[in-house]
Amino acid sequence: MEGHSSLDSINLRVWSARVLVAGLLLLGTSLAGFSEERISANQIALSYAFEDSSALHAPGGPSNSASAETTLDEAIRVDRILPETDAFQATTEHELNFGFDNRTLWVRLVVSNPTDKQADLYLDIDFPPLDEVIFYETENDLILRTLVSGDMLVMSERPIRDRNHIFPFSVPAHGERQLYLRFQTTSVLAILPAVLTPEQFRIKSNEQNLVFGFFYGMVLIMVAYSLGQFLILRDRIFALYALYIFSLGFFLFVYNGFAFLYLFPESTFLTNRLNPAFLGFSIFFAILFSSEYLQLRQRQRTMWLIQTGLAIVAALGVVLSFIIPYRMISFSLNVFLLFTLAVLMVSTYRNIRAGSRMAWFYLLSFSGFLVSGVVVVLSNLAVLDKSVSTIYSIQAAAAIEMVILALGVSYRYRRIREEKDRLALANEISSRRLDALNTELDTARRIQSALLPEKPPLIEGLKIVSEYEPSGKLGGDYFDFFAGAGDGKADGISGHNGEVGILIADVTGHGTPAALFASLVRYTFQTYRPFMKDPSGLLEWMNRTIYGRLGDHFLTAGYLYIDPQRHIMRYGSCGHPALLHLKADGTLVRVKGRGRAMGLIDETRPETLTSTIEKGDRLLLYTDGLEEVIEVCSKREPAIPSELDQFLISRRQDTMDELVDYMRALVIANRTGKAAIEDDITWILIEVEK
Repeated sequence: MEGHSSLDSINLRVWSARVLVAGLLLLGTSLAGFSEERISANQIALSYAFEDSSALHAPGGPSNSASAETTLDEAIRVDRILPETDAFQATTEHELNFGFDNRTLWVRLVVSNPTDKQADLYLDIDFPPLDEVIFYETENDLILRTLVSGDMLVMSERPIRDRNHIFPFSVPAHGERQLYLRFQTTSVLAILPAVLTPEQFRIKSNEQNLVFGFFYGMVLIMVAYSLGQFLILRDRIFALYALYIFSLGFFLFVYNGFAFLYLFPESTFLTNRLNPAFLGFSIFFAILFSSEYLQLRQRQRTMWLIQTGLAIVAALGVVLSFIIPYRMISFSLNVFLLFTLAVLMVSTYRNIRAGSRMAWFYLLSFSGFLVSGVVVVLSNLAVLDKSVSTIYSIQAAAAIEMVILALGVSYRYRRIREEKDRLALANEISSRRLDALNTELDTARRIQSALLPEKPPLIEGLKIVSEYEPSGKLGGDYFDFFAGAGDGKADGISGHNGEVGILIADVTGHGTPAALFASLVRYTFQTYRPFMKDPSGLLEWMNRTIYGRLGDHFLTAGYLYIDPQRHIMRYGSCGHPALLHLKADGTLVRVKGRGRAMGLIDETRPETLTSTIEKGDRLLLYTDGLEEVIEVCSKREPAIPSELDQFLISRRQDTMDELVDYMRALVIANRTGKAAIEDDITWILIEVEK
């Protein structure tokens, strides 16, 4: 499958390159051929003037009806509709550009015919967005014919149905013809006239239709291909690219006059409003596409925020294009486009500086479009001259951009797919290692569980309950018992006189290291059984054995010795939380002798505290995880005291079984959720029954 995918990608690149080269050759050939076959420039004289408010006009206005053609007797003198004759300014230029100029422009063309027969010709004004163009054919200062065109006139009323403004006229043999044109428009005032023979007009139309057909066909292919890729791969970069290419292609389709010619020939409203609307759409999707393609949200947060703001402004421009005057929205979008192009180039440059190879694709594809776009915008603003080459350069640049960006998008997807494959392989390896580690941890947990007492010893006169809840699979808490023979036995451990010794310890940290050190504590504890009745001596010798073997770790420990027959207890502590002694009368004593944590220094002699016990007394040994549980519960339930000793007092009326069940429920409730306790939890509760 991977081989087929790579082959398809190579074929696409080869196909795209061939199509691009063929299209550019076709475009260059057609424009070169067309320019060679025009009427010679020395046969045309051009001059222009701007209309004064006092100018006279033909009553009733011009039309394209049959009555617009007149005889010499009926003809109106041309000076009745023209500005002052001496106001016309001769120019050697054959392409005029005044930018966004709302004045009325008059152009005079003098076309000569040096041949021996009458020349039937076409005047082609190659700029579709002009609102109104009135054509006057004159002879001896009399108007012979008046024709009207413009995108404010429905297609069926034009003299010739064409995307451009076409006017037929004739020039007698060895004579000349004066043509006058009156221009009014809310768009860019650009005049690009060409005088063509019928054969030249046919060839030019065929060539342009072929070139434009190739261009718009490529747009549709790219849109369809990108949408197909999006539906298959579910990568939104393809959807954004398709939307960008479609909006840019449709903007040019409207701008070139094809939308008016083929889609809505009877709607002048759509012709004028869809032009700025789809310019806004093009800017909007160009910004979104570039942000996604250059991964600005991840790489350049500031530029991403700037481009997001620009996208919002572009979307607002789309809405306003149907509301505010055409000239205002067109001028605003042209200026906004210049600023957007500058921002896009800054984002691209910064990505290149950051080492992004995909940014080079974007720069390569976008540079030609940037230059042609800037040239077209500046020509629209009358900063530069407008010509056929400047108008259609954006088509060629867009074609190049589409192909290179398509390759860039494919390259981006391939890189992302390779990265995903690499991550998937790494995840698979990590998953296997994690499974192996979990298996080892499960084994370690079973071993650790085997090292802990299965259940507390049965000691006459005492009821002992123990609970151990590690934070993970392994924990750093540890507890153990020395049990005497007396009237009870504890898992085969025998002693004498029914005594019991209880050790509880908490190694710093969690997980495997803490669990291994807890195993060391068990070994050490079992070694010093002769110190069963001497908490101080037991803890001192345990510290000597452990010191230097814990690395950066240390542990706290508490040891409680109980002789239920004599009703005494002894307690020693090495930095461990206090033993809580709740007496039968409801008073509570915190028993905490002096002593440092184990493993910090080699010599320590903890203090042993001795006290009496009576029937009904309760003793609680615990690690600090239980204190965290009570504190968290008190925040959710005000009835629960935040301090453990107060909690024990508040539950003194409970039976031993009720208190045990309640404490177990609190621990379980705080092992899940956002406020879950992440520490190991161990507690041992003893009740004196005799």
